[in-house]
Amino acid sequence: MANQLIHTKAGTFQVTPHAQKRMSQRAIDVHKVERVLECGRTVYRKNACFYIFGKKEQKLLGKHSVNQNLDNIQVLVRPENKTIITVYRNKDFHQINKVNYRKRCKH
Repeated sequence: MANQLIHTKAGTFQVTPHAQKRMSQRAIDVHKVERVLECGRTVYRKNACFYIFGKKEQKLLGKHSVNQNLDNIQVLVRPENKTIITVYRNKDFHQINKVNYRKRCKH
């Protein structure tokens, strides 16, 4: 299985075969991942970067995010080469020890 590329305003991300498999198993399509990468919170932890779409992002985007079912999606990225390692849904964001925090979209 070849690595897929996802093009966003935040850059081009390479999707590993593992991430493709998990996206398929968890019914998270490429468009949802693109939206999370563009508008989700960015949390850096050790050698990883988490793009998170939670309640705060839902409020910012309003009904549009609810229609896309983006809630609680987390995308784990290796920042040095923008490789998506895995994608999952999780309501508990406390598991991620925040080192640095940044917002992406404000619309």
